[in-house]
Amino acid sequence: VTVCKNLDRVSLVSISKEHMHSVHSTGLMLWDGAKALSEIISSCADDFKGKNVIELGCGCSPLSAIALSASGAASVAATDGNPEALKMLQDNLDMNSAKFDFMSSLSVRRLRWDSGEDLGGFSGKRYDAIVASDVLYIEEAIPALFQAAARLLAEEGYFLICYTPRRAIEEKALLYAEKAGLKSTEVLPSFQQQLERQGRKSTMRLLQFVSGAKH
Repeated sequence: VTVCKNLDRVSLVSISKEHMHSVHSTGLMLWDGAKALSEIISSCADDFKGKNVIELGCGCSPLSAIALSASGAASVAATDGNPEALKMLQDNLDMNSAKFDFMSSLSVRRLRWDSGEDLGGFSGKRYDAIVASDVLYIEEAIPALFQAAARLLAEEGYFLICYTPRRAIEEKALLYAEKAGLKSTEVLPSFQQQLERQGRKSTMRLLQFVSGAKH
């Protein structure tokens, strides 16, 4: 899999989307949002350099986590709530670890968004940036997503979501984010411009949030 010119050596294993109706977790497949987000991160490395970053719902894909590590992020936590996806994620990271010398800042963590136990395992740590891709497809899971993000987001941090547009899902996401204490804000121009350069303006969208307590 080619992420972008800076990470063209990344390889991974995933289940073909042809089998999406026969497996119980979509996190075992590679989705376009993961590719788009990783390219944005890699092309906008200065926006992540030196920051503590967590990815929510990364599934089996190591693309964004590797891109964040390559950008010089101080720490990167790649998380998912599904044990099978986490194992595949770790296997994919191990497959690539010998190729890169910047992955020491990267860790894999289990995080079910609605689990107080999992969230408690982060011991109150707050992240300068939270990223996620294609996490807005199951409406029932969206409230817990934003509640978890609100709990993990630093006061001056931001939460960036790259997603495939689905009918009415953006309005619901904005509503649940507000209820969780997050405020929608303008997407950084560098992120939006990179999405457009990828030719994905009509197929992918970005949402960005900040802590409502500060803004």
